[in-house]
Amino acid sequence: LDDTDRYRIVRSLMHNNETVAVTGSKSTDAPVLRKADVGFAIDETATDVARNAADIIVSNGRISTLLKVHQSPYILPTKYLNYYMSLLYKL
Repeated sequence: LDDTDRYRIVRSLMHNNETVAVTGSKSTDAPVLRKADVGFAIDETATDVARNAADIIVSNGRISTLLKVHQSPYILPTKYLNYYMSLLYKL
């Protein structure tokens, strides 16, 4: 998918009251990182533009860390907490 398609998908899902999280690392990912409820930048490869647009930066570069963020007593931003709770609610 190109960046325009990703943005349209995020916008459409949010319009349908879905909670949306995206990952990105390129400068062109910045609009979709900002638009989503939660934007994750993968630090090892992320540009400064992507890092600044993201809500959360995964500093170890492992996508699996996204599933473990909720376990940290130090990382509970409101956006991530809302996203995580929406996942639990859908189970």
